[in-house]
Amino acid sequence: MVINNTNIINIYKDANPQERFEIMMNRYCDFEKSIAIAEKTVQYMIKSEFERLSSRNLDALGERIKTSKLGDRTANEAISNVMLEESFTKGVLDPSLIKGFSKDKEIIEGFRTARAMRLDFELLRELIKNLSDEEYKIMKMRFEENKLCKEIAYDVGLKEDTVRKKITQITVKLKEQILFYLEMNL
Repeated sequence: MVINNTNIINIYKDANPQERFEIMMNRYCDFEKSIAIAEKTVQYMIKSEFERLSSRNLDALGERIKTSKLGDRTANEAISNVMLEESFTKGVLDPSLIKGFSKDKEIIEGFRTARAMRLDFELLRELIKNLSDEEYKIMKMRFEENKLCKEIAYDVGLKEDTVRKKITQITVKLKEQILFYLEMNL
């Protein structure tokens, strides 16, 4: 299955811990971008639902019908935007943001998945940073700099086959370390 930024939330949500590890490793260079897109998708869903609910409060001429003491739509929208940004920063979705939404379950699920993606990737990066100096250097060149094994071998002064084996061994090591945590963050 081709994973692109438009379906990453659903694929990641449905993936088991081993598949999630593989998704992160295969997309390491642009996984941070995938997380940002997942978060923006959820934010867009919330804003669209907010707009849908707000448009229900317009009369036939498009004039706002006052439904509460807070009649300033711009101020309410600004407050909602700040609360939404804080939700992603803190990792907790404020229930008042999605009150009355028809897609509340889908939004909550998308939010949780985007949050899990961020936490999982932060953990993977931390585990890579804690590798030995040589292992870290090899993994950084392979996954952050997207270098080929031939280029890495030249840079570190090893044979290309040795670099391939090291990458495989390090990947297995990372997988063993991270699977326990990924199972907790489903």
